[in-house]
Amino acid sequence: MTGKLRVFINGFGRIGRTLLRQILEDDARADVEIVGINDIAPLETCIYLLRYDSVYGPLCVPVTTGANQVTIGAKTIPFTRARFAGIGPARRRRGAGVYRQGSGATVCESWH
Repeated sequence: MTGKLRVFINGFGRIGRTLLRQILEDDARADVEIVGINDIAPLETCIYLLRYDSVYGPLCVPVTTGANQVTIGAKTIPFTRARFAGIGPARRRRGAGVYRQGSGATVCESWH
């Protein structure tokens, strides 16, 4: 693979958080970059659930929040709270090659 696989996560519930944890905790995933997260829940709630997961346990990486962003380890990731982020605008704005739809909403928008 040339370059990093850029992933945008829409929906930061159980599946979105698990995907992020797997990417963070697996050294073989250094070629994957999370370029954005969207969820309708407040950032602080999402990060609390990421830090203290009832199934996977506490996250071993330091996490801080800022204005519309989360810093996990040394990586800062933009965080949005759009009800319908849609594939196009958010994904294209961050250059994501993969859009992980985990919100439960049906997406009918074209990838292009």
